[in-house]
Amino acid sequence: MSTMKFNFFVSGLLSVVLLSFCSPVWGVTRSGGSIGVRVDAGASWSFGSPFTDASVSSPVRPCQYGQLGVHYYIIPRLRAGVDYSYTRRSSDLSGAVASSPAVTTLYRDVRTDFHGLSLRAEYNLLPSGTCGGRLSLYAGAGAGCLFSVGSTYTLSASSDRLEGAAGSSFTISGHNENHRHTSLFVPLGLSLEYEFLPQVSLSLSGEYRFNPVKEQLVPNGQAAAMLGLRFRL
Repeated sequence: MSTMKFNFFVSGLLSVVLLSFCSPVWGVTRSGGSIGVRVDAGASWSFGSPFTDASVSSPVRPCQYGQLGVHYYIIPRLRAGVDYSYTRRSSDLSGAVASSPAVTTLYRDVRTDFHGLSLRAEYNLLPSGTCGGRLSLYAGAGAGCLFSVGSTYTLSASSDRLEGAAGSSFTISGHNENHRHTSLFVPLGLSLEYEFLPQVSLSLSGEYRFNPVKEQLVPNGQAAAMLGLRFRL
């Protein structure tokens, strides 16, 4: 989603929320056994750079983040479900980022698409009657699998001394390498939710993922900040 579309989406949601405060308060009922759907959009940050030299720090850049999920309310304050998320990590390094006696790496560009699939349980930490039963704060944890697909482009230079001549040859070459990795992760999150329409809530949430198994080209951790909607069917 482009920046303009995302800003329009956020402005629309805030307008609906403000209008809901001016409407009569309806009776809010809560029961277990119902199904909910989540839709989130926001920004994600990846930490850890196993693909770079230890002496070179990789910049941490925000990227667009999207998430869809379905959950089941076991009891009014406890729900469990499955989530799918997508985010992309992009990192480029330049200026002799790595070298050896014969070859110097001048530029490296790494782009990776992350597809996350997780199971999680969430519990509402606020009392049931908070703000007339319309405000909730869910804390959740679970386990998931992160599928990463991407490519690494490397631009390098090499020099060879010419035999029998007072000089050397200088060569610049580029190489593109595709990569795929799968790793486990543990998601921890908080979601503040306000029901501004019957069965529809606006959510402001944050999440951090721990990757206990270190894999090449997979970040050590990922954080996300999201704005979204919750629908109770």
